[in-house]
Amino acid sequence: ANQTNNATSLISPVGQSADLVITKTLVGNLVAGQNATYQLQVVNNGPSNIPGTVTITDTLPSGLSFVSGTGAGFTCSASGQTVTCTRPTGLTTGSTAIVPLTVAVASGATGSISNTASVSSS
Repeated sequence: ANQTNNATSLISPVGQSADLVITKTLVGNLVAGQNATYQLQVVNNGPSNIPGTVTITDTLPSGLSFVSGTGAGFTCSASGQTVTCTRPTGLTTGSTAIVPLTVAVASGATGSISNTASVSSS
């Protein structure tokens, strides 16, 4: 009997997929010449855990400048008007992370200011 074809093996990669959702809210009001705080909330709706870095990117519009941001394992820094907040420890399925982001509102700011943030993962 031929014993060489009685077993087989297959190596298949396991894919990961995570539905990240970001919500941005303004805590209080924007007042020219004062600091304001946005709350960035990131949720991993799964189905997979994110084992690597989670990155929030927020390009501040004219009239706003970065002051500080940290929370829920995130560290934030700015290069020009682009604020980047990173969390190197990932985010498990069903987890929520909140990052308070403080900005300075220019003393000459008027009208309405539109500000958008996005989230991604490695």
